[in-house]
Amino acid sequence: LATDLVTAQTKQKWWGHEARIEYVTCLGGSGNDNYGIRNNNNNSTIGEEVYATASYDSTVRLWDARSRSKEPLMILDQARDAVTCVAAGGGGGAQI
Repeated sequence: LATDLVTAQTKQKWWGHEARIEYVTCLGGSGNDNYGIRNNNNNSTIGEEVYATASYDSTVRLWDARSRSKEPLMILDQARDAVTCVAAGGGGGAQI
């Protein structure tokens, strides 16, 4: 569930994890820095629109805040135990 903190309005809902979500982060910042994910079509930074959720179901799911789809962009399911944190770093890197 994404909420606008200023207006307290619900912006988007996503479903998919099979266990409790432990951590949510936005993968990026403004288009002027080196954060986020590069879109190969126009080389723009889209990280500020992509969220990562870490869960006790041993997955990390990436979500597109611009999309109306309730399906994740990607599911990372290689973890053998609960995932408790995702950290976005400079240069488009992320650590799980």
